[in-house]
Order: sequence, then C-alpha cells, then structure tokens
Amino acid sequence: MARIQDGMEAFFKKDEWTYGPGRIASTLVTGFAGDSGRWTCLAYCAEDSQQLMFYSVCPVNSPPEKLASISEFTHRANYGLHVGNFELDLSDGEVRFKTSVDLEGSDASFELVRNVVYANVMQMDRYLPGILDIIHGDTTAAQAIEKVENPPS
Repeated sequence: MARIQDGMEAFFKKDEWTYGPGRIASTLVTGFAGDSGRWTCLAYCAEDSQQLMFYSVCPVNSPPEKLASISEFTHRANYGLHVGNFELDLSDGEVRFKTSVDLEGSDASFELVRNVVYANVMQMDRYLPGILDIIHGDTTAAQAIEKVENPPS
C-alpha cells in the first residue's frame, strides 16, 4: 500500500497546489484563497494509524474576550454538519476546520483526497465571515450563524 503522504503530494501536484513540508513530521502545508479570504491548510498524514487529517486554519485567532462567542459559534456550526468539524483551541484562540478519513485497507487516491480537501476548504470559506464578524465586531454567535446559514436571497 502506498504511503498516505505520497497520495497527498500527488493530489497537490495534479490539482496544482503549492505546498511544502510542515514543522511537524508527516505534515504538509499549503494555502487556500476562497471567496471569504485566505488561510493556511495543513495535511497531516498519520502513516502509523493510516489516517489523513486535513485542516483549514482561520487566519485570525480569537482574542480571549471573544472565546465564549467563538465557542458557541463553532458548536452551532458543527451541529448538522455531515462532513468535518470546527475545533477551537481555548489556550490561544485558534479556530480550524478538520476533515479526515481512515485509510486502512485503501490508498489515498486522487478522488478520495480531493473530497477530503474540498469538503474542508468549502466549509471554512462558508463559515469564515461569521467567525470574523464575531472577532472584529459585536456580532453574537447566533447572529453570525444565521447570517452564514440563512443568507438573504
């Protein structure tokens, strides 16, 4: 069976993403520019457990006084998501979105990796305006979710 990192790198090359090695072993770093902004993405290729985890990292950490609102926002956003989830690091305010797949018995094919990656970046692109509205303004978590999930027609 091929290494997960080989499959991840093959995806990046074929889909024309610029990437490089991360600070942590078995991690690749890239970036993404969506309609809502630009952010860093991390692909963690856990060969020992045969899992691929892909993260979109919010470009702005939440300040301490906004952690409760951001926490509520991520909980509200996670409820009902079919693929992936938001994570919040309470120690530094980092918000990220994670998609992952267990590859035991299969390879990290282009199609599988593409699905993990694009499901991820599309959700971060969708929810990033709500996160930023909370961090940079007086928007409540409920207001931010409503704006993101039920935009005016």
